Amino acid sequence: MHSEIPSIDADLINEIKLSCEPKGYRILIADVPVEEKTQGGILLPGSVQEVQRGVCMIGQVVSLGKMAYTREDMVDHEDWCEEGNMVVFSKYAGVRFRVSDHPCRILNDDEIQAVMRRKDAIT
Repeated sequence: MHSEIPSIDADLINEIKLSCEPKGYRILIADVPVEEKTQGGILLPGSVQEVQRGVCMIGQVVSLGKMAYTREDMVDHEDWCEEGNMVVFSKYAGVRFRVSDHPCRILNDDEIQAVMRRKDAIT
């Protein structure tokens, strides 16, 4: 059974964007939260949440630095991420911090592994 990736509230995305501006070739990401409760309302322990996160993360692109994807080895390609995309990246990639208690991170543009095209296909 597939479940849709939880979306991040537009007001929170705006707050994150106003709080932090990525510089150079870096990308600001808001991590997509992992479900903390079962459908029946039972709180999941942190260890179960960690297993759900697996070895990769999914996040929403909040903003890109002005130099993102402009390096010589990247300019001939158009298949990069843009604001609003859901992307996949390594669990330990980037610099992590919180804005209004929401997990965020700054990644280098080449740390994005994939752009999610079908959010409902991920479990």
